Amino acid sequence: MAEKLSDSVIRKAQVIIIDCQLCQKTPSLKWKCTNCEIFMCNNCKVNVHAKFKSDKIHNVIDIKDPKFLGLSIQPTVDLGHIPCKEHEKQFCCVHCVTCEKLICPKCLTSSHKGHDVADIETTYDERLEYLRNHGTTNFNPRAMTFLFGSLEELKLSCQSKDITIKIVQKYDTAVPSFNRHVSQGTDSIWISSLRKNLRLYEFETGSTLSFKNEYTDVVVYDFAISSKGTLLFTKYNDTRLFNFLDEKNGKMKVVCDFHPFLPRAVLAKNDTIIVSTKDQGIAFPLNRESRRQLVILDECGSERQIIETDIQNERMFSLVYRIAVNIENDIVVVDGISGSTGRIVCLRNNTIKWTYEGNPDINNEQNLFNPLDIVTTSTGNIIVADEKNNALHVLSNAGAVLKCWRTTDVNIVFPISLDIDSNGRLLVGCRRDSKIYVLEMTGC
Repeated sequence: MAEKLSDSVIRKAQVIIIDCQLCQKTPSLKWKCTNCEIFMCNNCKVNVHAKFKSDKIHNVIDIKDPKFLGLSIQPTVDLGHIPCKEHEKQFCCVHCVTCEKLICPKCLTSSHKGHDVADIETTYDERLEYLRNHGTTNFNPRAMTFLFGSLEELKLSCQSKDITIKIVQKYDTAVPSFNRHVSQGTDSIWISSLRKNLRLYEFETGSTLSFKNEYTDVVVYDFAISSKGTLLFTKYNDTRLFNFLDEKNGKMKVVCDFHPFLPRAVLAKNDTIIVSTKDQGIAFPLNRESRRQLVILDECGSERQIIETDIQNERMFSLVYRIAVNIENDIVVVDGISGSTGRIVCLRNNTIKWTYEGNPDINNEQNLFNPLDIVTTSTGNIIVADEKNNALHVLSNAGAVLKCWRTTDVNIVFPISLDIDSNGRLLVGCRRDSKIYVLEMTGC
């Protein structure tokens, strides 16, 4: 179901914070065409919409008009103004079924001449309905561009698969208050602890774990392996992102200072670093002044982009605990909603593509969805650790539920941390027994 605008926006229709959907520049909205389902500024109403052949029979209403409050206000997709990727200043007019692309009139008469085509709106409606029936119920219709790719790939991404797991190894870390782990190459693993003054450990892996180093003054929140093989990490009460350049001598370098914000989750992917940040106020509940961001850096720590709100200036996440990136380069995060529950949010181009809030076979009012970690597989699937419910959820890159396991079926209790090693095996770390279980997966 499409997400409705917030009650505050409906009550104060005159202050809807989105740009004009025709010129995409002017934020001073005045009109809505209920036939086109678009908001527009006064200039575009007079100089653009008035030139539509159907303008005289369309219902254009002032958004300050009391009647406006009775309209169904849904986030809409402007299917008539999708820019062509091949021809500048051209808008797509049809969907080429032969090539599975959106094309403009110039494409239609040249490189796609003679191809089978379909109406954009018809294709959009059909595929959106397919996703709603086979994928997540919280798919965002605004994030629609991937719907016009291969229909077979879309269907494949939503089909249940024969996914199996098998425990092939078990490491007893003996780390008190086990919290987080990440593997480095084939022979090393980092583990953090919640125990006071004993926070970060380094082990060598083999048939058993061999203790390598202990760092008592590194109070880490999250960590990741950089593209250069060094350890990036954030601290609990520090505004800086650090790089462990020399583990032997404990030499650290500040990569970036997010002052006055506190960095939390960190992910290193190729030459990019993604960090979640929060203001220094309380985590929950959020208020109007609360600030929560995703900051994208290059590998040297220079800021590339900040993600915080969508095109309607609505907050997209509450508190990001963990970050992953799927094969389509969408950012997928574990988003804490409160201290006891959360959700998975998939973001593309400052838009929520879909959200996942648990499986009714496992989660309900008594067993709230409690995601604490997330990884993506080489085939594009997403694995989520639901700690309090002793479950692993496997999702497709379209947000469809492919499988849910009760980890207690294989004697894994309270899975809190996930990682995939260089051999493609899933490493599940557990809070209660401080063990790491190495799992081989098929079909995932």
